[in-house]
Amino acid sequence: MGFMNRVKNFLSPEDDYYEEDDQFEYVEETEENNQTPLRSRSNSSNVVPFQSPGVKKTSKIYVMEPSVYSEAERIADALLKEEAVLINFKRMEPKDAKRVIDFVVGVAYAINGDVQKVRDEIFICSPANFQVQGNFDEEAGDAFRRPEF
Repeated sequence: MGFMNRVKNFLSPEDDYYEEDDQFEYVEETEENNQTPLRSRSNSSNVVPFQSPGVKKTSKIYVMEPSVYSEAERIADALLKEEAVLINFKRMEPKDAKRVIDFVVGVAYAINGDVQKVRDEIFICSPANFQVQGNFDEEAGDAFRRPEF
């Protein structure tokens, strides 16, 4: 039976009494409200600019005369900021002007904007929130038509 007692003691040992536990005093914890309340931190990325209902956003029309293709990026940036652009291609070679207008038409399409020919070498590009009205060049036809230089 000695073997069985050892297995029994191994599997369910008796609670050992430790004398060390008697050396400490137990103190009841009391609630203290000395803590300062936590403040929520405002996250600047969640801040939305407030616009008064009576104040309208100022619309801008930029006039640009690109001379190189790389200036098409500035036109696209203005459209993405919901600003219209009047482009005068008089300082640009016709083949480069076609490339710029193709790029700008793609940007305008992506943001539901519009590109219209005003006169030879002059186009107006507008974002979706901007309406352009009037009879421009009769030969210009519909928006998004390739310019003919």
